[in-house]
Amino acid sequence: VGDGVNDAPALAAADVGTAMGAGGSALAVAAADLAIMDDDFEKVVDTILLARYTVVRIRENIIIAIVIKVAVLIFAFTTGIALWMAVLADLGSLLLVLANGSRTQWFFQDKTDADAPDDDEAVKD
Repeated sequence: VGDGVNDAPALAAADVGTAMGAGGSALAVAAADLAIMDDDFEKVVDTILLARYTVVRIRENIIIAIVIKVAVLIFAFTTGIALWMAVLADLGSLLLVLANGSRTQWFFQDKTDADAPDDDEAVKD
């Protein structure tokens, strides 16, 4: 993590270089793999959590796609389904994977909803 000109070589050599972009130099932002555009260090933690959440969704999507393909393949060999049924199953798995993958766009919304106090907690305070 860096924000100055002298941090640029370290950011470039790091496995994942993070530049704090608001007060940082353009050279540090260019050398970094990740640029956070304000000085809030909490966003580094949020970025790591989002990356882990995304990796879980990717693994789920791969498993969903493989399971559906294998199920259709087994079903095709045992019952001899029509081609349109296999295409429909493939389309269904595509839509399922897209819907599961789109869950990452609500990552921060879910996080802020969980941090917000309930109405009962607000009344107690």
